[in-house]
Amino acid sequence: MAVDHVRIKNTHTGQNALTFIGKYIHFLMLTTFLLLVGFQSNAEHQEVSDHELLIRYQSESFCIIHYQINDGIQQNVQMINKGNGSFEYVLSNLSSGDRVSYSVTYQKNGLAYDSQGESHVFSGGISDAAAEPYLGFPFSVPGIVAAENYDKGGEGASYHDTTSGNTGNEYRTDDVDIQTSSLGGFNVGWISPGEWLQYTVNVKSAGTFDVSANIATTGSGGRFHYEISGATTLKSDTISFSGTGDWQNWKETAAVSIKLNAGLHTIRVVFETGEFNFHSFDIRSSAYEVIEAEAYDDMQGIERNNAGIGYFDAGDWIKYQAVNFGNQARSISLTVASEYSDGVVQLRLDNPTGPMIAQYTMTSTGNWGNYQSRSFNIQPTSGVHDLYLVGKSGSGIFDLDKFKLSSTVIDDSHHDTTIKAMSLNVYGWATMPQSAGTYANLIRSRDVDVVGIQEGVQDWRIGSGMPTDYSKADALGAALGSCWQQQYQIFINTCKGNRLLESRRFDMTDGPNATRTGESVKLIKDGLEYVMLTVHWDHESASSRRANAYETAAEVRRYSAYPSIVVGDFNSDCRGSDVSTLALEAGMNLIGNAGIDCILAKGFGGSSQQFSAAPSDHPGLDAVLTVQ
Repeated sequence: MAVDHVRIKNTHTGQNALTFIGKYIHFLMLTTFLLLVGFQSNAEHQEVSDHELLIRYQSESFCIIHYQINDGIQQNVQMINKGNGSFEYVLSNLSSGDRVSYSVTYQKNGLAYDSQGESHVFSGGISDAAAEPYLGFPFSVPGIVAAENYDKGGEGASYHDTTSGNTGNEYRTDDVDIQTSSLGGFNVGWISPGEWLQYTVNVKSAGTFDVSANIATTGSGGRFHYEISGATTLKSDTISFSGTGDWQNWKETAAVSIKLNAGLHTIRVVFETGEFNFHSFDIRSSAYEVIEAEAYDDMQGIERNNAGIGYFDAGDWIKYQAVNFGNQARSISLTVASEYSDGVVQLRLDNPTGPMIAQYTMTSTGNWGNYQSRSFNIQPTSGVHDLYLVGKSGSGIFDLDKFKLSSTVIDDSHHDTTIKAMSLNVYGWATMPQSAGTYANLIRSRDVDVVGIQEGVQDWRIGSGMPTDYSKADALGAALGSCWQQQYQIFINTCKGNRLLESRRFDMTDGPNATRTGESVKLIKDGLEYVMLTVHWDHESASSRRANAYETAAEVRRYSAYPSIVVGDFNSDCRGSDVSTLALEAGMNLIGNAGIDCILAKGFGGSSQQFSAAPSDHPGLDAVLTVQ
């Protein structure tokens, strides 16, 4: 458990002595480095030229810097007061590779303190003066950097490529090989070992950042690293990744941590191996600290124990006030213990019934004294919120010791879990409910986990608002029998281990005659939580259909922490612009293509099969999917 140093009262008599002896002794005390342990450094440093390092610090009336270059003699210099509590000092005549170590004596509440030590490797030689941002302005950090927008400047200045010409013949005309990407935009490909790309970025505020990239390869994997100018970290750790199965089957790499100072930097992506595609990299703030369980601000039903909190049951909740989710938190790790499995906890924002960002089903740690880490993805969340842990079901869900947020998506370990999803247009006005038994036999014969149907609801010329007549879908549900759970037009095979966690409908733009509505469910199978949507886009209005694409993508993003599947009758070519818009906006790949009946997936890979679904006027389509 971390000690809260901020609450420690200073009881020494230094302030009285200073008042009594006067300014002379005050100065002597400053220069003997009066040290109070526990105050955090607010130093910022930035390379402002190819030989100068600017250091800033906040203080009240004075600020003295103590620095060494390459372990030389320590220098003690008064920093320049720039007003409003800001002090600056510029170190000059630095060369690339010089290591600067420094601390600062500063004033707070009339007392003198020494800051924590800082270090910086000067790297003015990395950036080439001939290079400049390709778009005319630097990428903003935090943010996403597109691979194809490396700096202008040419070979050896903004990139290094081992072959002449752009093999992909897309976007730019130099020697970097670029092609169109299934994620949208472009990607760099035909990569060889030793090649690199350089990007100019502007960091809004100094800090530690997590960096991850989108890559794809048919090979066994690869390696690369980042090199940064003007940063405390000159070179990142090497990032290793495994194969993704296809040149356009994209996967996010593990995140690597780097420290960046405010201002302009160049980042080089250096490819240690070749034979993979590179789409983009995402730089996210990493400002997450461990939060102890007993540091809650309010609760209902729980009790304290030696490690943290316990007796956490259905209906109980725990509140942690003003939790900082940073630029975007995307997962959480709980340190928990429990003898039991299957208790369910929900994570909600701002009140016990507020927006849910995650739901987790507990698995036993063996006994109450055996604390283990349980990590899972949450819906991407930014800013400061009150965080509530809410017991949904179970008695003795877990004892909690501590937890920590992360900006990294958890690489789901349920790789052996297979999901078989099916799309079926039941040609409702012509064949239902009389053909419900025929369709039920077809579904059972395909041995699927989940089915999304279309035309099982009365939506023709009913006006605005959500449809209410699901009698055709209900007839299919009755024909399917006891293994199947129905949610609107989605049918869940519980006998294959699937369990419903939540469901909802979402409104879509209507056509001239049809009221368009989509449905989504979140399911769990063998510990894997995943999402399924079924949609029926408009067939008469191109503008409505394009709006339906964006609306479907928004629903997928609502569940962005989970692998997701979209099935449906899109009334648009599966490889056309409307379905491609959905794929781009939601980060999905096209898995199944039966003309206008499609299956798309995010976080899954797999293959599909088309088959007769008579008496429907559409073919049936299903896909076998595994988590990537």
